[in-house]
Amino acid sequence: MNKLPVSVVITTFNSEKTILPAIRSVLLQSKQAGEILVSDNGSDDLTVSIVEHLQNQFSNIRLVRCLDKKGAAANRDFGIRSACYPVVTHLDADDLFFPEKIEREYRSLICQRSVAYSSIVNFSPLLSECSLIKFDVAMDDLIDTRALMSRKYGVPRDMMFHKSLYEAVGGFDLELDMFEDLDFKIKLADFGANYRFSGSLGTLYYASNGSLSRSDDKLKADCLERVKAKNNLQEIKPYKLAMGEVFKRRFSYLTHYKSVRRLFNSVNS
Repeated sequence: MNKLPVSVVITTFNSEKTILPAIRSVLLQSKQAGEILVSDNGSDDLTVSIVEHLQNQFSNIRLVRCLDKKGAAANRDFGIRSACYPVVTHLDADDLFFPEKIEREYRSLICQRSVAYSSIVNFSPLLSECSLIKFDVAMDDLIDTRALMSRKYGVPRDMMFHKSLYEAVGGFDLELDMFEDLDFKIKLADFGANYRFSGSLGTLYYASNGSLSRSDDKLKADCLERVKAKNNLQEIKPYKLAMGEVFKRRFSYLTHYKSVRRLFNSVNS
């Protein structure tokens, strides 16, 4: 099967319990990525051994080590800059891709400045509950950078874009402790990136205790203020996008959402 010229960057740090399902979710895509690049940030558990074992089985899996700089942003930046293919997307080691994520987003890229994104499912293991962030209408117009400052609704994540676009806007700001991804999306919008919706489910995102979504509210607020000041934004405006309404719907993942259940079954079989 012909592989797409896409590098999927998976960032790891002591991810021995989750890295195998994450990689499986990429291997089981409807269209294969040319490269699955695992960027490890100095794990001292079995993460590296697991990935090295998989490298011997799959020619498109490659391991790199980000040892000079610690932190999720530095590791993600190192992985993207190490990618072999001209198009990149990212996956955290404790999240999963839905089966058509790569194919549908790749088809949505129409130019070098295109940024493809998909709907997101946030999953809380403690509550056995999900919230669906669904983007109904293609966002062909530019995002208002000030709209991105509000996280009341969903912001596109794990997007697909050309590596050259990442480099052109300067990538992630590694001086930021948090919200470097939000800062990056603001830079993309200022640069004139064309956001395009794939029409598909993209990432199953685990809202774990250690994740940003559950971090200290004061710390998040302080970091958000830093991003606002850095980008000369005077106020935080409501999150309203040209794409139309964004909504969240809560549901029991075991009872009401077959796609989530199928995904769990496929990566853990």
